Amino acid sequence: MRIPIAISIVLLLGSANSFAQAGQQNWATASGINEALSIFDKDGRPFTNPDEDVSGTPFFLPEWKYGALRLHDSVGYDHVRMRLNLQTQQVHFLNKNNLEMALPKGFIIGLILRDSSASGGPSAYTFQCGFPPIDNQDRNNFYRVLVSGRLALLESIRKVMSTEKNELSGEEKKNIRDYTDYYIFSDGVMKRMKKDKASVLALMVDKKDKVEAYATSGKLNFKSIDDIGQIIAYYNGLP
Repeated sequence: MRIPIAISIVLLLGSANSFAQAGQQNWATASGINEALSIFDKDGRPFTNPDEDVSGTPFFLPEWKYGALRLHDSVGYDHVRMRLNLQTQQVHFLNKNNLEMALPKGFIIGLILRDSSASGGPSAYTFQCGFPPIDNQDRNNFYRVLVSGRLALLESIRKVMSTEKNELSGEEKKNIRDYTDYYIFSDGVMKRMKKDKASVLALMVDKKDKVEAYATSGKLNFKSIDDIGQIIAYYNGLP
């Protein structure tokens, strides 16, 4: 599910709660990227890429992308070249010497990655941390925000290293695997989301009849995360 760039920038701004619920402040950057790199250099640590024998990537997008960052002190910077490591839950950047650096967990609390080369056209991906702990994920875990509002639809993508051993040859292969789950954030509470009609409608009991009629008329599938996102966005827009 893609979110328009202008909307994504608005979404990035509040605390985890206000961000997911509404996010209505204006985006503002500090004086410039040179200042940002100086700050990042002070706190970042050099990153060593995984061994060549590891298949898969720890990054959301393996290529470097430009985007916007919001720091733990609420200062924002735009036009930063970066990539998001979902194995370590860290943001990586290139310093002034073009050396890849990793920022510590919790240093960045929100980001937007802009992908101008996406197959479906230019895309913007919004990530946020600071949500309540759930399922072995803490407040430093990044979630991709698919829908914001009174019900926020969040996607959790975790990258995990696994080792497979060939019992005959003894050869070991390392793989980075993706694990994806979806959550609803509302009124300060995180809930795991099930992709079925009863579970989705149970989140919207105050507008259940209208939502069900909307889903039926639009032939929306409660097994599809894109369709569920559309249903939640409709519910959030109801008075």
